[in-house]
Amino acid sequence: MAGKKKEVETIAPIKPKATKSEPVIKPTIGRVVLYNDGKSDQPCAAQIAYVHNDSCINISYIDQFGNSLKALNVKLNDTQDTPLVGECGWMPYQMEQAKK
Repeated sequence: MAGKKKEVETIAPIKPKATKSEPVIKPTIGRVVLYNDGKSDQPCAAQIAYVHNDSCINISYIDQFGNSLKALNVKLNDTQDTPLVGECGWMPYQMEQAKK
């Protein structure tokens, strides 16, 4: 038995079940999102400036008149086709690409 090594079986760790679903797309600084400022019939183009967590971001956005504005602690809602007033969402193209 000298010289023989005992083989050890390795078992992959079990991942705990997540209490909240993972985001469809992980927000990162510089990505483009749509922001509903409630002042137009269309969402505004926005860019992520800071990520607090997967569902809360700071943005800079351009309103319907071309003015650059900011919004802080904005909810990133990835479950709606159109973001609710005061919320951001991903563009439809981004959502389709994430599903692939």
